Amino acid sequence: IEEALNNPNYSDYSNSTNYQTLNGDWKFNIVDKPSQDIKDFYKTDYDTSKWNTLAVPSSWQLNGYDHPRYNDTAYPWEYQATNPNPPDVPTDYNPIGYYKRTFTIPKGWNDREVFVSFQGVESAYYLYINGEYVGYSEDTFTGHDFNIAKYLKEGENEIAVKVHRWSDGSWLESQDMIKLSGIFRDVFLYSTPKAHLRDYTLVT
Repeated sequence: IEEALNNPNYSDYSNSTNYQTLNGDWKFNIVDKPSQDIKDFYKTDYDTSKWNTLAVPSSWQLNGYDHPRYNDTAYPWEYQATNPNPPDVPTDYNPIGYYKRTFTIPKGWNDREVFVSFQGVESAYYLYINGEYVGYSEDTFTGHDFNIAKYLKEGENEIAVKVHRWSDGSWLESQDMIKLSGIFRDVFLYSTPKAHLRDYTLVT
């Protein structure tokens, strides 16, 4: 590994001028179940002054919120008062975590595509930029990229993420593990030219 890292042709993408990390402290709040959903949290004028901060990446259970659960043969919600059938998930206890922070786009990124990349979020989440809905994704251990160029403005921008502990995708994920929740892997922005290769297959 050391030899590879010392190779003059090796380049760490995090050193690129087209990369910007969003790791760090985010404003954070949490509720116990969907009926307590904070409907307007994603709006830019929503007051988060009384929210706590949470380091990203991390799991919220490792920061004093909610509780972890180990599962072997059963699903993690089978101890709940309501035991749903697929693809439903519990409604009496299914925490939702809310994340917000601001960021500024580098000047050199004007007239380019801008993506936000989430490398791991458990288990499902909604993404908003500057108060506008961008998209939804699930699959805990797969990275997801969103093109956010059309939602950005000059100066300060705001990103908001709503994370559900359990989703219909949770039925398909490994049970023999400690189940945690939240944005537990890196989050970053990257920029590309308008015309670029993004998804291709090489056959030899």
